[in-house]
Amino acid sequence: MISLVCDQLPSYVVGDEPLSGRLMAWWEAYRGTDFAHFYRTEQGGCIALMDAQAIVCAPAEDAEEISAFFKLQPQVRSLYTNLADVVDGKVNHFTAMRADFAAQPDTFDTVKLPVLHECLSE
Repeated sequence: MISLVCDQLPSYVVGDEPLSGRLMAWWEAYRGTDFAHFYRTEQGGCIALMDAQAIVCAPAEDAEEISAFFKLQPQVRSLYTNLADVVDGKVNHFTAMRADFAAQPDTFDTVKLPVLHECLSE
């Protein structure tokens, strides 16, 4: 069962991989706020939700449970995870902080920042 975490992150998250670092940064910045929520999985993994983004650091044994969890989270549009196939094709899926363009390449749009462009061209 996936449960809300309020006191400390599961030990599975502590590591030197980029996903763990991103999740721990969210924890340090946003724990105890209504802006982000952190969950513990049955096998000691962790899920972080913030706005339309999610991070999952969990063992493969949690994949089925996490997949069911995300069916109840329709607001999630971007997922960073070390697990494959835990969300359907409507969510932008990133593995090890790199885009998985094989999933659905047409969902990755280039964002144009006119202010930045003007500053750089001066």
